Amino acid sequence: MPTKKTRYKSFGSPKNEELEDITFELYKEEYVSRPEIQGVHLLRFSHRIASDDQEAVTGALLDFFKLVLYPESYERLEVLWEDPDRIVPIEVLSDIVAFLVEEYTSRPTQAASES
Repeated sequence: MPTKKTRYKSFGSPKNEELEDITFELYKEEYVSRPEIQGVHLLRFSHRIASDDQEAVTGALLDFFKLVLYPESYERLEVLWEDPDRIVPIEVLSDIVAFLVEEYTSRPTQAASES
């Protein structure tokens, strides 16, 4: 007869119910992100973003967008970044990242506003 395990916990299959995509708007265009990403990607992102190395931080931000956005949305966002007539300030990029991270961790700090 097997002995009862006292130092054991099953984490089952933690996949959430079907979640909807995460969408944000910028310059009247909608960009669509995956509904979920692996938790390890958020851990890696958090580690890289906390670096004192500005190049590592920049790389982490750009990699994050590429990871979470569907390819079509990412390609359009890259085009926007290169458009000299539609400027996207670093503060806006930072706000978008914060919004996405809040959605992925299911802990929004405030309700998203409709513009």
